[in-house]
Amino acid sequence: MKKTTAPISKAAQRAGKGSTHKSPSTIVICQGLGCLAQGGEETINAVERTIQNSNGKKSLPGRILSFSHCLGLCDKGPAMLVDGKEHTALDPGRAREIIDRIK
Repeated sequence: MKKTTAPISKAAQRAGKGSTHKSPSTIVICQGLGCLAQGGEETINAVERTIQNSNGKKSLPGRILSFSHCLGLCDKGPAMLVDGKEHTALDPGRAREIIDRIK
């Protein structure tokens, strides 16, 4: 799986809206210092474990995972975006629940 550090674009957030074809869900996890200092590394590890299949390989059917240097949500971290929707004050358990709800 290729990790990127580019911020999510507005076009990527809108991708697939109104379409009959379901676009993959886009997950962007913040790797900024503010989020990491508030437990972001544990949250990142939990998300990566959640998307691993039983063979230990990354399995992302219907999901695109990327990383951002900063999402601008430092005071609310750890944070991630799922299809442009903010999820803040994450802990590993809550992050796993959010990822598991993606169809």
